[in-house]
Amino acid sequence: MYADGIGIPKDAVQAVTWFLQAAEGGDATAQYNLALIYGRGNGITQDYKESLRWLTAAADQNVVPAALDLAAFYMRPPDGTAADVARAIHYYQKAADLGSASAQAILGKIFANGVQGKPDYEQAVKWYRKAADQGQRDGQFGLGVRYALGQGVPVDLQEARHLFAAAADQGQADAQYELATMCEQGNGAPADRSTAVHYYQLAADQGMPKAQFRLGRLLASNSASRSDRVSAYKWLMLAQTKESSAALSDLSKSMNQQEIAEAEREVDNWRLAHR
Repeated sequence: MYADGIGIPKDAVQAVTWFLQAAEGGDATAQYNLALIYGRGNGITQDYKESLRWLTAAADQNVVPAALDLAAFYMRPPDGTAADVARAIHYYQKAADLGSASAQAILGKIFANGVQGKPDYEQAVKWYRKAADQGQRDGQFGLGVRYALGQGVPVDLQEARHLFAAAADQGQADAQYELATMCEQGNGAPADRSTAVHYYQLAADQGMPKAQFRLGRLLASNSASRSDRVSAYKWLMLAQTKESSAALSDLSKSMNQQEIAEAEREVDNWRLAHR
């Protein structure tokens, strides 16, 4: 109540006093809340050592958010100390074994990227699959990449496309881009321009320059349509890459000043909405 100001004014010092008594008595929730207060330093002196102490105590009592926060602490220490990847993996695995889909997806990414050295795609697939089976979008995307590239599993473009679609429909921007690319190029299923445009636009709206470029280029290929020319100009202008600049220059030759002005207004509106 003191921490959140429920019925009484917020008072971090009083919150720490009561959390500390409960934490020292072994209450795992109090240990985690105490760790959060020390880590954030809201109303008290920030103390990473105390935060780490109580995160560890809570994680050792199977508090999943504490295990996740502790793993993140060791992976990228906020106090400037060196990362301890082995400990980070230990606590991510603890959270993953307790059913955390986000921890499972993170483990998949760690093993796929080879943070400990050479990538271990077998382990990456194992953890990505556990996350994907829970409907976790990063797990679905990561597993989709493995099927697309044949890393730890045989190449299966249809399965990759299915997984990308599941993640894309949950707003995963990378999955939206990869699915759009597969739809444009006809990988895993016949080419589908309208679906490619749909998913490129979803990723583009999240500010992904490469999606903005490919969307602009795809729309520009239909130069007979005024609306496509205007939209293409908008996305190519937003992408701001070397490739998009060249494509924009070519497109502008087929547009009149009224169309260009309309496209530039759309660019301004998009930037204002996504400030």
